[in-house]
Amino acid sequence: MVAALEAQRLLADEHDFSADVWSATSYQQLRNDALGVERWNRYGVDADAIDPRDA
Repeated sequence: MVAALEAQRLLADEHDFSADVWSATSYQQLRNDALGVERWNRYGVDADAIDPRDA
């Protein structure tokens, strides 16, 4: 993370380029959320609206 923040600073200071730095604490949870949304989008068209992360 330190290297990414240093790269962000370097880009801003020396190249006048803005960059966002993101951090993911759990790639497994991101995957599960994405699969839930995909399932909702595929099969939940006629169902009542729910939060896709609960799918």
